[in-house]
Amino acid sequence: MQNLIWRKIFLAFQLFPGNLRLIEWIFIIFFLLSIGFSVGFIICRIVYNKRSPPDEKSGDTGLQKQAANESERKYKMLFDNNPMPMWVLSLENYRIIDVNNAALRHYGYSKEEFMLLDTRKMRPAEEERRFLEDMRLRIQGVSNRGLWRHRKKGGELIQTEISVFDFSSDGKPVRLVLSNDITEQFKTADKLKRSYDEIRGLASHLQDVREEERAWIAREIHDELGQQLTSLKMDLSWLSRKMNPQDEFISERIANSLSLLDDTIKTIRRIATELRPGILDDLGLVPAIEWQAEEFQKRFSIPTHFSSDLDQANFPAGVSIGLFRICQESLTNIARHAFASKISIALNQEAENILLSIEDNGKGFQSEKSGNQKTLGLLGMKERALMMGGKFQIESRQGKGTSVFVTVPYNIIG
Repeated sequence: MQNLIWRKIFLAFQLFPGNLRLIEWIFIIFFLLSIGFSVGFIICRIVYNKRSPPDEKSGDTGLQKQAANESERKYKMLFDNNPMPMWVLSLENYRIIDVNNAALRHYGYSKEEFMLLDTRKMRPAEEERRFLEDMRLRIQGVSNRGLWRHRKKGGELIQTEISVFDFSSDGKPVRLVLSNDITEQFKTADKLKRSYDEIRGLASHLQDVREEERAWIAREIHDELGQQLTSLKMDLSWLSRKMNPQDEFISERIANSLSLLDDTIKTIRRIATELRPGILDDLGLVPAIEWQAEEFQKRFSIPTHFSSDLDQANFPAGVSIGLFRICQESLTNIARHAFASKISIALNQEAENILLSIEDNGKGFQSEKSGNQKTLGLLGMKERALMMGGKFQIESRQGKGTSVFVTVPYNIIG
């Protein structure tokens, strides 16, 4: 790498006149290394020729003209053989003054065709006004003019990144244009986006299938297994009444079995509720989150406050389960990691959005480092928010607690 840089500097000393000042050499070398040698040389030569015309009063006019002609020949050689499409156009009538071989090959024109080309017609009609406005500007130095669409001779549209340099030629304003075709990058980015959208659509579908399966399993556990355990408890209670009360051993075993059945029924109900709380389907999102907060407080003895101004809101099923699961996952994370002594949950309307917030006063964490870790729980919550057309945000500081914010558009409410 260093050898390549020194070769470029050595070549610059050969191509430029030896009478430049030190500051000029520093500028030229910096410029060549910054934007690329070939393009940088052409622009530096233009600037030098523009600034340093031959001195007619000196006795070395012939030598200066000879040096200028040699410099022009080298400029022309680098311009014509530059691998990037380049052309020079008039800022007065937008006509092509010169064009290099790379532009002819890339756009499919002969040199005669390109020289007669109306540059306003090189682009779609909707970009012509923007082009004319850009041409009216007088630009100092090298300028990246952004992304443009160009039309090849065969009609194919390509995406290009344009860099320009304005200077004077024979007293008239002209512009050197460098075109970098980035069509393939655009196509690759579009393919990646489509692939990402397809993966997200598949993830959303799998999430829906998972929720349907969880709802079905919860109903089966609650209805079938719950009823069977209740029947078994009733039969054991009947046997207990029929047994001889003096047989203490058998009575004790039946009492233990009844106690075990009670615990089993409670466990079954808890599992079914965690799989899919019936209150969410029966009463809606707000009562479900309120119930969830109360159950969490009972189970972990952490004061949990819930508030909402959306008591009458009618959320679509997908949004209800999405927000409920995000709240559920957040509370699970708090129970596992936060060591919090207070939790606040709110579901309110703010402007044109619905905002769900879960805040705790736990130990927190450095949120900037969470992106480098495989935090699948946070990723799952973010994906759920995106599937609802919303946004997910988490804020945390070491020792200052953690806040989770989910916003979804208000117009989702029916």
